[in-house]
Amino acid sequence: MTSLADVARQLACLVPLLALAGPAPAADELCPRAIATRQQLDGDLKGWESYTRVVKHVLRDVQMFEGHPSGTVSLHPDEREQEGKPVAQWRLHAEAEYWVQCGYSGTSVALARRLPPGVTRCEVAWAPRYREVEALRCTKAGEPGGPFPARLDTAGRQAAEVIHQYVSRSRSWKRGEYRIEDKGSQGNLAFYWIVHVDDDRLPHPGGGKSFAVEYDRDKEEVVRELAFQ
Repeated sequence: MTSLADVARQLACLVPLLALAGPAPAADELCPRAIATRQQLDGDLKGWESYTRVVKHVLRDVQMFEGHPSGTVSLHPDEREQEGKPVAQWRLHAEAEYWVQCGYSGTSVALARRLPPGVTRCEVAWAPRYREVEALRCTKAGEPGGPFPARLDTAGRQAAEVIHQYVSRSRSWKRGEYRIEDKGSQGNLAFYWIVHVDDDRLPHPGGGKSFAVEYDRDKEEVVRELAFQ
């Protein structure tokens, strides 16, 4: 059975990629959606005249590595479906050195660059019907995650800042020690998970340091704290 990671290697990026949250590089900086190359023959063919033309290649493959891709094995992502769309997610350690490699259709040329320090999660999502990359992002601990793909609006940024202050008062955690995940809303109440980085190694939420909160959008404050069951 073909895995989501295998399918990801066959994708063409036909739609704009979303910007990454926070100060991490924009999606196009992480993986350009297309590149152009000029190819040439390896040697001459008697009786033939060769010429070159510019060929455009679209993004088909995104892989993560611990260390430079030239000397390491790619990391296997966690795979899931979200809102009917396949998503691959890599959970990373903030203190380690990670690289992203971008592969393109019809060429052996690949691009690689080191991720910014502190990145703890990268995700790629695609539209399953057309097998095209829909979004790509990386986030650091303490930055809102939530349903993917998603953009953080002004109200979301305000909620994140209030929650950061709540966590600082109630736990004395530094922002790099946790992340905020948007879990939807009901009326004026929004629900967030505060996931400690130590709990990323657990098979499921609960039993660790992480917790959830209810945030009142009208009052712009945390109104209740909830424990994971």
